[in-house]
Amino acid sequence: MSASVFSRASKEEGHVHVSKYLSLQVPPTLGSPIPLLHTISLFSGPISILVIRARALAEGGRGRRDAFFKLLVGSEGLPPTLNFYKWPSDKVRDLVVGPITEELCFRAVVVPYLLSAGLPPLKCVFVAPLLFGFAHVHHAINRLREGHPFAITVVNTIFQFCYTYLFGAYATYALLKTNDVMSVIACHSFCNFMGLPMLPSPNDREVYVHRGWVYASYFFGLSVFTFGFVIYGSAAKPAGALGDLTFD
Repeated sequence: MSASVFSRASKEEGHVHVSKYLSLQVPPTLGSPIPLLHTISLFSGPISILVIRARALAEGGRGRRDAFFKLLVGSEGLPPTLNFYKWPSDKVRDLVVGPITEELCFRAVVVPYLLSAGLPPLKCVFVAPLLFGFAHVHHAINRLREGHPFAITVVNTIFQFCYTYLFGAYATYALLKTNDVMSVIACHSFCNFMGLPMLPSPNDREVYVHRGWVYASYFFGLSVFTFGFVIYGSAAKPAGALGDLTFD
């Protein structure tokens, strides 16, 4: 069953049914896990670091399962309960409210109207995330109010704009190809949970001694992520999906 998000949008020459461009797949289609699995592959490096830390904890007397639980659930990970009312506010924002509201706004609303206005899908991939990136620029005001130096604030804001823009471009592409905003929300939540991928630091001896494995995991993840776009191109698409349009 597919429930349309929008019924129609105005164009100069008439009306275009936006439902042609976007629908929520309920229940999720078989293609829905593809964006999340594709995103997880990109984090092979950070996941390898989690494995290294879990092994260290296990060698320190904890079972491996308990070690993973300690790393994934706690102050820096998932809250230890499914009751949202008991979650810290930042976890609710980053893992639930933020991904849902931002994907519904910047993908489910913006993308169909850009397409209905005549913007080609490929251009939409690069135009739509501009709004998503600029929506995060306001954090600069908070940093300045907290007393951060102006130059550092500018650099941090530009950096944040760049990585939010890149994620927005990927999320737009995934939506165009799968026609399923729910799977894009899952990707967003996963990325917020993992944070930005970081390379091993010499100051972190526990991980740095295994840097060869970590670098190999990063290379493997990037390779799989790149190859994943081939899967996107060959995967069957829902009827009337955005991905049915020619990228020109």
